[in-house]
Amino acid sequence: MKKGIFSLLCILFFGFTHSQIYTEPLKVKLDSAFSTLNQNDPGGYIFVQMGNQLLYYKQFGVADLATKKQFDDYTLVNVGGLSKTFIAYGILLLQQEGKLDLEDSILKYIPDFKKKEFAKKIKIRHLLTHTSGLKDLPMQKMDSIHFLKIKDDENFNLIKYSNNLAFEPGNNFLYSDQAFSALVLIIEKVSGMSWQDFVQQKILKPASMTFTKLSGKPGEQTNAAHGYRKTKGIYTEYDQGEVPKMYTAVNGGVWTNVVDLRKFIYALQYCLFIKCENVKLSQELLLPFNWYSPHRPPHTYCWYIGQIPDLESSCLSYEGKIGGYRSDLFFIPSSELSVIIVSNNSTTYSQQLIPILRQFNFIK
Repeated sequence: MKKGIFSLLCILFFGFTHSQIYTEPLKVKLDSAFSTLNQNDPGGYIFVQMGNQLLYYKQFGVADLATKKQFDDYTLVNVGGLSKTFIAYGILLLQQEGKLDLEDSILKYIPDFKKKEFAKKIKIRHLLTHTSGLKDLPMQKMDSIHFLKIKDDENFNLIKYSNNLAFEPGNNFLYSDQAFSALVLIIEKVSGMSWQDFVQQKILKPASMTFTKLSGKPGEQTNAAHGYRKTKGIYTEYDQGEVPKMYTAVNGGVWTNVVDLRKFIYALQYCLFIKCENVKLSQELLLPFNWYSPHRPPHTYCWYIGQIPDLESSCLSYEGKIGGYRSDLFFIPSSELSVIIVSNNSTTYSQQLIPILRQFNFIK
């Protein structure tokens, strides 16, 4: 576990200049692939690392069109649904501390669920893996001004009064951020803390993620990029105030940067905020005993798994989308390859990056 720690600490805490070891042909190829990026448009950064070796890093574009402030290492972006991984690890931490069990029924923590026969069958593990059978409110009903500032309790209330399930819990997969909001309520009830204070104390602090901000806390947008979308060739702002549910923990709870996302990966590799056995648990694909879908489950307790086609090794990933923000974090534990892609221009760049990493045999 101690192998390479000093070198990696240099990378994490002293920036890119001290351990900037590029594979030159890869750099040339990627620079060519991304050469059309306009430095005056909204941008982001692309980061590729294998073990403690930095393979590629590129910043591009502006964080704020009004001020023309450029993206830098410390520019915060909203990582959208990637925020769910912090909530999921919070739940695993509470189980580690003996304060809950993943086999607990959600009725234990949410006794006012309308259909108690549903709640009795839905376990915490079902919420983590999106196998509860609870269905999100259709998006066409989400145009109301009310949804611009909705919080997690209101988000979950939308389906707390459901009259039916899409399937029996554990039978199949159905992504639901509204159901995931129940995990936020469980963290707050069990810990006696706000989800922001819990994540700050239990995850961010031991991981030394000092730049990360959480929605609903002071300074959440300090040094933050705006999100943008392009319509008829013109970028317009598309973030808080224009986008529903950005204030929920599960959709837009975390504002962070490339420096802290690297620390997050490092903290998982070296078990800084959670025991190694639970890091392993978070990355394992568990098949429910009553699974009936012809496809394997795509989600562990914390991550999507196998989202890169024809990959020999397991790849863990999460893609975040909210407003004009896009974030991709994926890593392959067997090769210690990790990739961070973030933008504020409604674009993800993984489709350009992954084929080139395959070409140079960094992804097999």
